[in-house]
Amino acid sequence: MFKNIFLFIVDFLSTTFFSGKIPGPKGTYGSFLALILMYFVFPHFIFKIILTLILIIFGIFLSDISEKYIYKKKDPSQITIDEVAGIFVTFIYLYKPNTFEYKYIILLSIGFIIFRIFDILKPYPINTLQNIKGGIGIMIDDLLAGIYSLILVNLISYFVG
Repeated sequence: MFKNIFLFIVDFLSTTFFSGKIPGPKGTYGSFLALILMYFVFPHFIFKIILTLILIIFGIFLSDISEKYIYKKKDPSQITIDEVAGIFVTFIYLYKPNTFEYKYIILLSIGFIIFRIFDILKPYPINTLQNIKGGIGIMIDDLLAGIYSLILVNLISYFVG
């Protein structure tokens, strides 16, 4: 009984509230939910750093268990906690204004699209990281896609204004 409850919780979290079980572009669903979570949860920079680090650590743990004991295959598409971590990394330096600003919403949209492009196309060296096994292998490519996206979003933000 405890094992079933534990695996249900792991599945719920590793699939980003079961969004990874919806037919269609599972990674996009997970990324979009992450964007919504990030918008409402990221008030302070230190809090962003701590939350992102916790998410990465738990993401490795949860995706490893999910891969081995629930889906029993390498990097199943249902696991979307890696996209959540990648989105959080993408926007870790983005300042959220206290009032509604179009620039912020536009940067969120651009960052979301950039992250999805990097996550789908997996340019070098992201594509080489897929060979790593377990939870680290599931998470690392999305974290690097998040770092690439972070750099581009901040360059765009700097030059656009």
